[in-house]
Parts: sequence; structure tokens; C-alpha cells
Amino acid sequence: MDNDVRICTMNVEEVLELMRSNSELSLKITATIGNRLAKVERKFESLIFKDARSRIVELMREMATERGKVLAGGEVLLEHSLTHQDIASLTATSRQTVTTVLNELKEKGIINFDRKTTLIHEMDKLR
Repeated sequence: MDNDVRICTMNVEEVLELMRSNSELSLKITATIGNRLAKVERKFESLIFKDARSRIVELMREMATERGKVLAGGEVLLEHSLTHQDIASLTATSRQTVTTVLNELKEKGIINFDRKTTLIHEMDKLR
């Protein structure tokens, strides 16, 4: 956030009234809730049906798609503050597994990473 961000509080009735009077806002809120629900469903599905490596790679792809910056050569730069332990917690894996998977991807030349950034050379190869 920056200095231009303003936060205000509203009770449920005020939000509902605002939504009733502004159909565009209502549609955006509904779409946001729907997108969040779909994201939660994908995460549950991932935890149930995918192995640890797939969950880690999927998280990296999701973060790169949502927040990554596409560079001139098609590489994607992902700036983040996640530790290996944070990634492990988000993917229900161990820190050691995260380190192993990220090092494997680095050895294959698919990614480079440091504490604050991950550079994905080719999104298609990040599998």
C-alpha cells in the first residue's frame, strides 16, 4: 500500500444498501467473491490430489501469473517476501521439500531465485 490508500469501515447494512444502489459495484463484489471461492476450491483440490512437488510448482505459477512482471525476453520476474518455510506452509509441505524442488528447478535452468525474487525463464517449462 502507499499513501493514496484510504480505509473506511462500513457495517453490513451500509454495504448492502451501496450494492443495491450501484449495480456495477454489486457485480464487482460478486465476481470477487466468486473468484476467491474458485481459488479456495483449487487449493483444496491441489492438497487432496497432487503431490508435494506439483503443489509447490503450482503455487509458483499462480504467484507469477497474478503478480509477476513479464520482462522483454518473456521471462517473468516475481518479487516476493516468502521464505521457504512460508512456501512450505502454503503448500502443506516441509521446508526441506521446498528447498529441494526449487534447487531442482534452478539446476534445470527453469528458474533463478534469491531471498526476494524469483526469475522464471520459461513459464511453459515450470511444471
